[in-house]
Amino acid sequence: VYARMIGPYLDPFFTVLMRAAEITAFSSGYNLRYHYSVTDIQDGKAPFSETNSDSAVVLGRIEPRSLALLRKWYKNVVNIGQNSVPDGTFDQVISSGYQAVLTCVEYLRSLGHRRICYMGETDNEQRYQGYLDAMADLGLGDLTPYVAPCLFNPTGGYEAVNRLLDSGVDFTAILCANDMNAVGALKSLREHKLRVPEDVSLIGINDMETVCYLDPMLTTIHIPLEQMAHLGVKLLIDRIEGGHTLPVKMEVPFTLIRR
Repeated sequence: VYARMIGPYLDPFFTVLMRAAEITAFSSGYNLRYHYSVTDIQDGKAPFSETNSDSAVVLGRIEPRSLALLRKWYKNVVNIGQNSVPDGTFDQVISSGYQAVLTCVEYLRSLGHRRICYMGETDNEQRYQGYLDAMADLGLGDLTPYVAPCLFNPTGGYEAVNRLLDSGVDFTAILCANDMNAVGALKSLREHKLRVPEDVSLIGINDMETVCYLDPMLTTIHIPLEQMAHLGVKLLIDRIEGGHTLPVKMEVPFTLIRR
């Protein structure tokens, strides 16, 4: 189950997780038989009663209403992503988005930045809360002018930087809560004749393969997606086969990649 799809757009974050999950399941004698988005669930398009499956892998943060539907149809559920889910009745494998943002802000501050913008989703988003907490002691007052809410895709990042520049807010760095935001942000900065990193520093999260081919290459947080998917599916299979019954929450470390 993909917890975030924007129309036909699927973040590479989910593509990598899905592929690694499928490989791990298949190597253990299991198949991932169906793929749904949260929209399919909410719109009633997911034919749960016809799947003849008793277990589900959830990729990314899922809100309570959709989770309740999944719990109704599936005996075993594992969640894999960057945000922990408050419902502690099922297994989770996460790499903390909150802590990743704290690391991003700490790194930018070590470079001398104080006026740091946040770009990404903000509603019930732990990465955004991490930004607010990490910036609290800088004495900038209301951080709203430095926040550019946007969807996690290149278009969202491009439009968000345009809004920041049009607003006239004085900033020296942008923290993109998702690498795809950073792809769009870089295009907007170039169109406005701003150099990265000489004029504006840019940092992302996820370390998608794409960012190695940007010019300049992007400093980002490496999230070990393949390993997370592997651990999540193994955890699910262990539950299916009676290896454990209590809910397990596993937190996988991330790495700051300086480029």
